[in-house]
Amino acid sequence: MDIISLNKKTFLLLYSFSLLLFPYYTFAQQSVIEHYKSLENSNIDYSDKTIEIESWITSLTDQTNTIELSNLYSLYSKFCNRQKDYKKAIINAKKALEIQISHIDTFPSQVNNTYSNLSVFYMKSGKEKLSFSTLKKLITLDHKDKFTIAAYVNGLKNIAIKKGDYYQALEYISEAERIIQIKKDTILDKEFYRIPIAYSGVYLNIGGDENYTKALQHLQEADSLNKKMITTKIGVKNQIIIHNRFGLVYTKLKKHYKAILHLEKALTIGLRHTKSKYDIAKIYNNLGINYFKSNQHKIAFQNYQKALSYFPEYTAVYDNLGDYYLYYQDYKNALLHYQKAIDYTINIFKNHNYKQLPNKQLLASSSYKTELLNDLKDKAKAWLSYYTKSRDQSHLAKALATIELADYMVDLIRSESAVSQSRFFWREKGLDLYILATSIAYQLKQPEKAFYFMEKSKSLTLLENLTHEEAKKRAKLPDSLISLEYELKKNIFQIRKQTSKNSSMTESDKNHMITKQKKAYHAFINSLEKEYPNYYKYKKNITIAKLSECLKKAAQTNTSYIQYILSDQEAYGLLITPKESFFYKIDQPQLLQNEILDIGSLLNKSWETEEDQNKFHKLSTSISNQLFAFTESNTLINSEKIVIIPDGILQSFPFEILQSPNTKSTEFSYLINDFDISYLYSMSLDKQIEKKDNQASKHIMGIAPVHFEYLGLPSLSLSSSKLKKIQEEIGADTFLYDNATKNNFINNSENYQILHVSSHANSMNSQTPWIAFSDSKLTLNELYFIPNQADLVILDACKTGIGQILPGEGVSSLTKGFFYSGSKSVLSSLWNTNEKSSNEIVLNFYNYLKAGNDKSTALRKAKLDFIKTHQGSEKSPYYWATLIITGDLQPINFPNLSIYYFPIAILIGLLFFSFFIYKKLNT
Repeated sequence: MDIISLNKKTFLLLYSFSLLLFPYYTFAQQSVIEHYKSLENSNIDYSDKTIEIESWITSLTDQTNTIELSNLYSLYSKFCNRQKDYKKAIINAKKALEIQISHIDTFPSQVNNTYSNLSVFYMKSGKEKLSFSTLKKLITLDHKDKFTIAAYVNGLKNIAIKKGDYYQALEYISEAERIIQIKKDTILDKEFYRIPIAYSGVYLNIGGDENYTKALQHLQEADSLNKKMITTKIGVKNQIIIHNRFGLVYTKLKKHYKAILHLEKALTIGLRHTKSKYDIAKIYNNLGINYFKSNQHKIAFQNYQKALSYFPEYTAVYDNLGDYYLYYQDYKNALLHYQKAIDYTINIFKNHNYKQLPNKQLLASSSYKTELLNDLKDKAKAWLSYYTKSRDQSHLAKALATIELADYMVDLIRSESAVSQSRFFWREKGLDLYILATSIAYQLKQPEKAFYFMEKSKSLTLLENLTHEEAKKRAKLPDSLISLEYELKKNIFQIRKQTSKNSSMTESDKNHMITKQKKAYHAFINSLEKEYPNYYKYKKNITIAKLSECLKKAAQTNTSYIQYILSDQEAYGLLITPKESFFYKIDQPQLLQNEILDIGSLLNKSWETEEDQNKFHKLSTSISNQLFAFTESNTLINSEKIVIIPDGILQSFPFEILQSPNTKSTEFSYLINDFDISYLYSMSLDKQIEKKDNQASKHIMGIAPVHFEYLGLPSLSLSSSKLKKIQEEIGADTFLYDNATKNNFINNSENYQILHVSSHANSMNSQTPWIAFSDSKLTLNELYFIPNQADLVILDACKTGIGQILPGEGVSSLTKGFFYSGSKSVLSSLWNTNEKSSNEIVLNFYNYLKAGNDKSTALRKAKLDFIKTHQGSEKSPYYWATLIITGDLQPINFPNLSIYYFPIAILIGLLFFSFFIYKKLNT
């Protein structure tokens, strides 16, 4: 008999024997479970019951198989959870899990189930971090089932939403969707109903009409899927969620009648079928909101009271009652209810004092930071409204102090967001806080506070990025790790670029590939933070400049700074001179913005008629009067330089063309006639740039493709001669024609003190800004991954300083891209440059730099030379005002070539002398 036959017989015997034993095993298991249930249902106190159950389970340890034991631990943990004894629930779930993991190949779904339960127990016990890590462990397990999907779309998604990390929540849902699509398993397919419900909730939180439309589309899909399971318990629960969420979306879209219809449906089903008092309270609260916004205030109030009767600690109701009392100008009651909303969220349930501010530590430790932020903003607005009625300055001061706490919450939410899109989202959400705070600071005559919030409203992400780069240097990270970080960031960009062009890939597959790269990057950053703790410390040390620092710098450099903050409704300016500061309000911000748009059409062309010139001068004077409203007082700009820190539409506007505020003549005089003018993103960013120690090994890199046949753009025939002249007179390494490739720029740019790119560029419409090389375009997104050490970048091309204005971040332009990648200052353009005038100004700019002038002075002199030497329409600002300087203004150290002249002259003399001697000796 061969071995194979013997093995088959042995297997059959064992299998038959197991079939005989199976009924006894099952019976034994059932009897153990039944005995446990009898103990659980016994009529004794919970504490006595737990002693008896635990004693009995202990007695079974040696005589019961491990699977039975794990089932008992699992049942007992669920029982403890129902009794709200989360400590015992966690202990017994962990015991069950320890056994199940050793049999994971046999019982993979049980392992997933216990991980899922354990995460819930941790969450209920207030251990959110452990709940999160448990869910993270669950989704890494090989076996994918309904518990995996729930971990993504309920557990992880809900944690992300609570933190305000909405785009991370979208990534979790996308991963769950992809698992279902890839598995193609009929059982797992049944879990797909969770996906559209989850998406709708996240898009509702992100907000905006586009996202509300997406939320409605997902809810319609969810409703269609739910019709197949409407008779089941899950189907009924889903009906409540779907109708309630329809109501919320229609509330946001101000379609209150539709919202009420859906909420009434949700309430009818909920009152019949759910035992969750919290869910019923939510529906009543949402009904209250819609009745309030439909001006049916009494019905709204009744619904709020019903909500509290079901769930007295429901914080959102107290916030909405605050709105109710504020409407009736019952300020104290409004403030008290906003305070209750805050207190209940941080587990304070008595002794509510609306005059006190909540403790920062309690706010920071809360899992509901987004709700707290909303409550604080509402309370601040209530204090402000109270002030308008009472004119009591203390109410105004309390409004400002409350906003400062709200700002603190925005910073916490942003810092805890894992996805950059979420950080941008909360960056934008903070802007209304900053303009409101500036307005209050103006009324309180507190320019120091205003300056802080003006700074917070500008280019914070760029500041964080430069602080991050500085942290890597200060923590002395090895070059290999710095290079690896760049590569990992670059991989994310490349995957995005590749997948965007691949029409055959599903959205979930694209998202999965991007998410995979992001995970690799975040894992690397986490490892750095553990291995190099100073890196983490320096990275988080984001410093916002103070007004006192700006005043000090103004006095030291004989420079005036003008800081702006601008919205459609309000606008303010803060002038800081070497001697004083002056805080002023711009009365008609909408008129200002309209006039800037009007003058923009005149800047983009040369003046053809005297009427064009007169219209320009009139607009320039009007804009100047608004932007320099300090001229109404005795305050004047008493320095030679002005640094503009613009906001909003001002970020793409050349102040040089304005009527000078210091002129006493009735004749029109440009601001540039009286002052050097330059620009900063923020003083905080300027401080960070000053810390940079760029040590480029070479001087000037000039790159000019000249011809652009592949783009169908005209040749820039003067660009090559301009760079050759710079090469001859100053000294530069030039890359011209076919040598002006994208790779040559990428591979060499890090080595140069000055980068000069003479080319075509664009940043119009919604496309990503780009600059052209001889073989291909370099986009703004690519620029982020090309480090440089330039003290000055000259973007000698069209529209390099403009782009899409991102709220709170400024213009998304090539200029900003070069700052991201390491530059200290950038010369860029605000509209299409005229090649001839631009060449003339740029060459003179170099000459003045070489003579020792700082960057703003050099540019001003070059522009004034152009104005003086041209006549008629050629004096139009179109020709000379497009180029602006942003960033550090320090002079450039040019190599002193004269030190080589004497040795060279001696060498030439020696050669001539040697030749003369040689000729003499040979004649």
